[in-house]
Amino acid sequence: MGTEEAYRAVASRDARFDGCFVHAVRTTGIYCRPSCPARTPKRDNSLFFPTAAAAQAAGEPLDTKPVSMAIDEVYDGRLQVVHKE
Repeated sequence: MGTEEAYRAVASRDARFDGCFVHAVRTTGIYCRPSCPARTPKRDNSLFFPTAAAAQAAGEPLDTKPVSMAIDEVYDGRLQVVHKE
């Protein structure tokens, strides 16, 4: 999947892509599933990772800030927001 397709999935909050990738916002250091109800960030501020672990490991692009939303993978392979720190 390309970044433009991933961005369209985030912009439309398409839950069919949950579990396929994680969307991160460069300016806030937050990452979430594609169907996250938060406001869609500018395209230039969006980063895409295959997993939550990859987003956390990215460090530099996310300014190494603590992630504001913890994401946990559940048994069906989908990503769920489990709590705010």
